[in-house]
Amino acid sequence: MQRMAVLASLIVVAGLVVPGCDKATDKERVAALASRAKRQRDTGDLRGALRTAQSAVQLVPSSWRSWWLLGTVRYARDEYIQSEAAFTTSINFAEGRAEPHYGLGGALYGQQRLRQALEECQLATQLAPGVPEYHHTVGQIRAEMGANTEAARAHRKATGLAPSVAKYHASLASTLIDLGAEAEALEEAQQAVYLAPEDPLCHGTMGVVLYKMDRLPHAVSAFRKAIERGAEATYRGYLGIALCEMGKPSEGMAESEEAVASEPASPAARYALGYVLAYNHELARATEQMRQVVRLDPAKTYGYFAMADVNALAGACKDGIKAIALGMELGTASRDHLPTLAYCHARLRNVQAARTCLAQARATLDGKRVPISALYLGGKAHALLGDTARAAELFRNAVKRFPEHPWAPDMRAFAARQGQM
Repeated sequence: MQRMAVLASLIVVAGLVVPGCDKATDKERVAALASRAKRQRDTGDLRGALRTAQSAVQLVPSSWRSWWLLGTVRYARDEYIQSEAAFTTSINFAEGRAEPHYGLGGALYGQQRLRQALEECQLATQLAPGVPEYHHTVGQIRAEMGANTEAARAHRKATGLAPSVAKYHASLASTLIDLGAEAEALEEAQQAVYLAPEDPLCHGTMGVVLYKMDRLPHAVSAFRKAIERGAEATYRGYLGIALCEMGKPSEGMAESEEAVASEPASPAARYALGYVLAYNHELARATEQMRQVVRLDPAKTYGYFAMADVNALAGACKDGIKAIALGMELGTASRDHLPTLAYCHARLRNVQAARTCLAQARATLDGKRVPISALYLGGKAHALLGDTARAAELFRNAVKRFPEHPWAPDMRAFAARQGQM
């Protein structure tokens, strides 16, 4: 959900600094053009910035700095393939410089070529180990790849080099909460808010940490603070989910719909609305939202697995299995999708496949931060296979965490029939 923040941090044209070129006159000319490109970029004139960068290449075609400037402007225009070509050329003219490798990492990341992006950004950290932004970006890419332990290590390096930069603490908090280090994650989120009390990202990160700790009222407060400070639609979407899980479905629906209305091209906002609709049993509309998530962000696994959840809830189990297969092709370290897959197989009477999925999902289902959709569908899968005691156990755990959730009455009633409530 933080993809745009990650991309924005990779290359900031406003920070253009052009060190000395081979000739003093070249240095001065490229530096002047870089300053002009910066002004044009800051005023939103990316077309003008591109013309300026192209002029630098024409002026000094053998300078890595000219090509690097062109790469940064192409990147700012979301022209990642052209940006990649410019940075690659820059590397050919540079020896031992970190900047073009870091830029190339950003261009590759923009194309979701994560492993190659990671290699280039790691090379940048080796060439310039004292630049905290390089370590921060390595951490962001690692986190997106599901390597949270390595991501936390990189984020710690960034915070160690620049302890007063709030976003580094926010990123570390996001990684730590996914590792289950709740106390440390909360501490880092608090530090981020302390350092930048008006930054919506910091309050949004605090909200995510609190949400994943099941401290929903506090999470709602943090999300509202983020929104008041101009947060992106992602956090309004989170607010909608949290409100719905607190037993306020109409408020949650309103916030989620507002998130999509404000940023209709945001996959995170549509993802949140999709789940809020599913929680409220509006499965046709939920399916459409998840289709849009996949369309807007086809290179990520979460949209396919969310689609599978909605397919399963709607009884379209063959479609659910297909969606999971598509997500698996992209690669994932998560097992949150296994309960959904188990339910789909159980509904289709693929008993052995369902039992295998549930066995593999046991640790996930017994974890602290398992999504309610996994508990719900995992419980229903066990019920279909005749293991009503285990189903009731999972439903009881779900109701304990989310007593006001729209699904809670059904789960509570099932568990009560089994004598577990």
